[in-house]
Amino acid sequence: MSETNINPIALYTLNPLNRFSDRAADYVKYRPSYPAAVIDTILDGLDAAMLVAADIGAGTGISARLLAERGVRVFAIEPNAAMSAAATPHPLVEFRDE
Repeated sequence: MSETNINPIALYTLNPLNRFSDRAADYVKYRPSYPAAVIDTILDGLDAAMLVAADIGAGTGISARLLAERGVRVFAIEPNAAMSAAATPHPLVEFRDE
């Protein structure tokens, strides 16, 4: 039998700017990437070098980086400083907090 949290915290009461700050390292370590075929399908028939994308709620920039690796310029919007600081840098990805 699993343990149940008897006093759950309503997510809407948590500050979204730092809700994941203490978990950024775990997010980087355990969050799986997206399949390359998915990104390739999204970009199929498009000239990636001509595209600009916005990754809203970018977290550590997984999708932003995958798009950038294919030549897309990406603005990654992530208000949580710990999450964006944990991102692997890419020259075509610019993180912003708003």
